[in-house]
Amino acid sequence: MKKSPEEKSKELSSKLDPLRSFVERTAVVQFPMEELFSTCLKASFVSTFKLVDFVSKQNSDIAFFLPPALRRPIEDIIYFRFISKLDCEEEEREKIMGDMMALETAKNLGTQERFFGKFRPFQPILSKADINIKKAQVKDSVRSFWKRNGWPNLPKKRVSPEIIEIAKKSDPGLLDVIYGYIYRLMSSTVHFNPQILLRSGWGSSVLEETVVSPANMGPYYLAVSQIYGSYILCLYFEFFDQFLQPNQEEKEAIKELRKHLLSIFRWPEIVTYEEMNKPIPNPELLSTAVIYRRYSTIEEKDFIIEKGFMLKKDS
Repeated sequence: MKKSPEEKSKELSSKLDPLRSFVERTAVVQFPMEELFSTCLKASFVSTFKLVDFVSKQNSDIAFFLPPALRRPIEDIIYFRFISKLDCEEEEREKIMGDMMALETAKNLGTQERFFGKFRPFQPILSKADINIKKAQVKDSVRSFWKRNGWPNLPKKRVSPEIIEIAKKSDPGLLDVIYGYIYRLMSSTVHFNPQILLRSGWGSSVLEETVVSPANMGPYYLAVSQIYGSYILCLYFEFFDQFLQPNQEEKEAIKELRKHLLSIFRWPEIVTYEEMNKPIPNPELLSTAVIYRRYSTIEEKDFIIEKGFMLKKDS
């Protein structure tokens, strides 16, 4: 029997319940920030869990506005994954995190100076003069890091490679494919896209008019947020288990979340059967059911339980 969005939400929330104490424990970090890399990684993981937990409690009427929030964690994962795999001293890993933070702060100070200088010149704000960041120096340091670690011919105008380039170098055929799909799926509600605008009008094909509303595709966007949010959450444990260090009971809870994802017959597509007025695949059809069950069995044995959610045995 087909489950309602409310039933699906409750099911996901129940899968997250065993991990709540783990997330609370992970959220406690040590200062001073001598372990900047692991602190930032844990902060990213905790915020991603909170995001997935949040979307598991939302009504489908507002779900259209949720997917863009999933772009940040997948970009976090790509950066953390690449830096964690580098054969370098721990000090260098810590330094690049600090330099990237300083560079972003410097950029943001300049941006807010321009905005407030033009539209709210009376409002006191922090300026570049208040924060002692040598932008040119940290910019050169960040650029030097990327040149040493895979991009010796980085264009002069670039400080760092494109995120997709980092994904391809880190885990080719894996992270770049995930990022490409997640980016396209999540960005569809952010950038101008006539497809997204038009499919917000939903109704019978015999009607001469319909009402456009983001709520018309609410169940779809809720599924996008919940399924791919959970998927991204699982990747933290695949790539950063040594930093997060879940205990055995928590690892079992993660496996249950993975198996829950595999049990879902249809993950949301970017272009759907419904909007193209094509027949929807029936999971009860013999040919479809056989393929799905065979795939699920292979995934659970070779990917999910023994080696991880995405990584093949020989990787």
